[in-house]
Amino acid sequence: MTAACVRATSLLFLLNGVMFSSWIVQVAEVKAKFGFTDLELSVALLAVVGGSVLALPLATRLTDRVSLARLALASALGGAAALALVAVAPSLAVLAGVLGAFGLFFGTLDLVLNAQGVRLEQQTSRALLSMLHGSYSLGCVVGALLGAWQLAFHVGMAAHLAAVAVAVATIAAVATRFLDGRLRDEATIGEASALPESANLVRRALWALGGLAFLAALIEGAAGDWAGVYVREHVADLGSVTALTFGAFAVTMTCGRGLGHVFENRFGRLAVGRFGAVVAASGLALALLVPRPLPVMLGFALLGLGVSVLAPLAFSAVGSLVGSNAAGALARVTALFYVGYLVGPPVIGAVAHASSIRLALVLVVACAVLAAILAFALGPRASRRPRWSNALE
Repeated sequence: MTAACVRATSLLFLLNGVMFSSWIVQVAEVKAKFGFTDLELSVALLAVVGGSVLALPLATRLTDRVSLARLALASALGGAAALALVAVAPSLAVLAGVLGAFGLFFGTLDLVLNAQGVRLEQQTSRALLSMLHGSYSLGCVVGALLGAWQLAFHVGMAAHLAAVAVAVATIAAVATRFLDGRLRDEATIGEASALPESANLVRRALWALGGLAFLAALIEGAAGDWAGVYVREHVADLGSVTALTFGAFAVTMTCGRGLGHVFENRFGRLAVGRFGAVVAASGLALALLVPRPLPVMLGFALLGLGVSVLAPLAFSAVGSLVGSNAAGALARVTALFYVGYLVGPPVIGAVAHASSIRLALVLVVACAVLAAILAFALGPRASRRPRWSNALE
């Protein structure tokens, strides 16, 4: 049953990635269809983020009252329905409402699946969240490829999103049947004894893990959004170099998440996090110090590989740290993760506007260094506890 639950959770992560990527691919089409200005489009984009953040406190309460399977199914069906409605929204106000609902369901499903992943790690004493997040990344790739096919063959946006929505809803209806029950039940009540002795220690550790998730999202979002600009302005004004640079970043990000659990199980969560942060900082520093196509591609590839393990590590550590109270703690860390995605790209853009994109990306290197410092600073506490009763080892 546990193996089936792992596969079902992985599949649902993939479906969430497909839905989100399917929306992102249509952003330019939506702007053209409605004739939105950049400001109006920003309102629509913010609606998704706003809905995702608002979902977290609601979903936290629901995980104590509704089974994870039912909550995941409702979120997947709601997200699929909202995705299909994007193409037929008649105005900006309606579109913002639809996208807010999409973000609400997306954020709820994201929290539920992370909670399910934490539960599975506690049941199996194995690192799984990195692999599960890799499934989400793979889903983003699948959604992007489906969107590219739709645009290449001039398939209507409404028909395409409706087809994606039906497929997601159908598969989710089957997959959610294999999820576990509520997050808090008899299987997790006994975990209170494994909690750290001090409540203050828990709070400090949670803030550190939230900071790690925030930095991981900021690095990923900023580097992904601004890599192409850096390449065109400082490396080579060639579309192929830009595409290959971002492709290297995306591929290593996906592979790192897909294989991260293997290294976590062998070397420990904390060691992998430290190594990942150092690799991320070193990779981007290489890309900035040697502005030539091959070093830049290698640098962004290393950046993707290093940062890929940081967010799954933070979410996984939260589960081990607080045990049966994981939903509330996961919501707080997830909120900081979303904030990192939200503030990273515009902050880098503002600094680039005031100086240069190269100098702005130095801030991303600094964020990776700070993530490494956080990982190293958490080490002494970890060494005093067994590996899987501790949040960090």
